[in-house]
Amino acid sequence: MPTKWPLLLAELRPYMELSHPLPTSAHPADPDPRRGARAAFAALGPSPSFSDGVKTESVHVRGVRTLVVRPPEGVEIREGIVIFVIHPGGFIFGEPESEAPLLSTFAEEGYICISPDYRLAPEHPYPSAYDDVYTVWQWLVSDEPGYFYPSHLALGVDLDRIILFGTGAGSALATNLTFKLASENAAVRPRLVMLDSPHVDSRAAPFPSMSPEWTPAVKDYLWWSSAGCHNSNRYLFGEDSPAAQDAGAPEGVFVNELPLLRFRELASSLPPFYLLICELDCFRDSALEFAGKLFAAGVKTDMVVVAGTPHFFVGFFPYTDVARETKRGHLKAIDRSLYSY
Repeated sequence: MPTKWPLLLAELRPYMELSHPLPTSAHPADPDPRRGARAAFAALGPSPSFSDGVKTESVHVRGVRTLVVRPPEGVEIREGIVIFVIHPGGFIFGEPESEAPLLSTFAEEGYICISPDYRLAPEHPYPSAYDDVYTVWQWLVSDEPGYFYPSHLALGVDLDRIILFGTGAGSALATNLTFKLASENAAVRPRLVMLDSPHVDSRAAPFPSMSPEWTPAVKDYLWWSSAGCHNSNRYLFGEDSPAAQDAGAPEGVFVNELPLLRFRELASSLPPFYLLICELDCFRDSALEFAGKLFAAGVKTDMVVVAGTPHFFVGFFPYTDVARETKRGHLKAIDRSLYSY
């Protein structure tokens, strides 16, 4: 049967009737959903709710609201393990609660999760979001009982069993944190870094999946476009910044812009990675290049490319079969990192 979206998995096609891609040319706070990214995202519907029984609370870590998510009553807690989840949103919208289905999946399997509500651009440009994520990481791993109480001591965290998970912009923040910790030879580093729809490069020109030649063939599938990427760079780094001109972000902010030599220098200090790459994502090719650098540097890396899926399909369509299957893959990857590596 003819379809407007032949490249897309059949079960996802009905959802593409929703307005997309998300607009990014106007100020993100513009109340018109045809112009403002935050209003457009809200127009897709309310944030999904947490599963029944999943416990949530907010703590404030030096001004950064941080969501703590715990398993329901009757679910055995995976003692000592915490999953640090960084939400997506192109640096300009989103909140921890937007990952409610993913956080619920982890909680129902017995995992405690935390998720920082980092500051958003353009009201809070770089390095605000990066600083907030680092602040919450320091709160989690500090061994001082009074440091930003409640600390990891209250959560019962084994510092060797922290999983770092980032989606979209959250993956940029997660990889930046990971490479920062490796560069510092920090005493505590993630056990595993998991990236969904990796956004690891600020540039468009080097990558076919960002090019004008590729875009017409897939434009109907894009929730986040190369134009959106450029505009988020404007908001994050400033109108006149090199990143806004596609000339790269400040060194190390987007880790794929680092040379392979730097990956090799840090290889012994980098944790294993798990990458979920969406075939119909404008970030696809930069994510593939990033995976190639990890492989070339000898960093243990799992990579999954899901055919017929757009950017952030697990979050946009969390109750589809492909999203559920993908989340089962996440759980298996976590088990491998804890018990097989």
